[in-house]
Amino acid sequence: ADMSVDPTLLRVALTEVANRAANEEVEPAPEAGWDLGLVERRCECGNPGCEATLRLTVAEYEELREDGRRFAIHGAHVVPAAEIVVERRPRYTIVEKVADAGRVAEAHDPRGEDSRSEVGGEDVVDLL
Repeated sequence: ADMSVDPTLLRVALTEVANRAANEEVEPAPEAGWDLGLVERRCECGNPGCEATLRLTVAEYEELREDGRRFAIHGAHVVPAAEIVVERRPRYTIVEKVADAGRVAEAHDPRGEDSRSEVGGEDVVDLL
């Protein structure tokens, strides 16, 4: 069986991982009343040129982050080969990475128990 990772899907997954990592660094300002409102986050899609932003409550983002394969993206940015739509919401769409993209997403989940930079025993950089 061919165990190689599709390089295009790998790039999509790593771009999404990078966008999620940036969102993990967002610390909403308490003085802005962020706990009651919306916080601006980067679209976590796989397009490296995407500059779209999404607005989620802290609770919505925390719910999303319970699963290392799930990402918040703009509704038009779905990559069917790499992800399935879990739920379309008015301000964003939740997608779940599948197959190789899912393994990359889990391996690079900053909140995951087994966060690492390997997929199938190979260093991710070697797969690009």
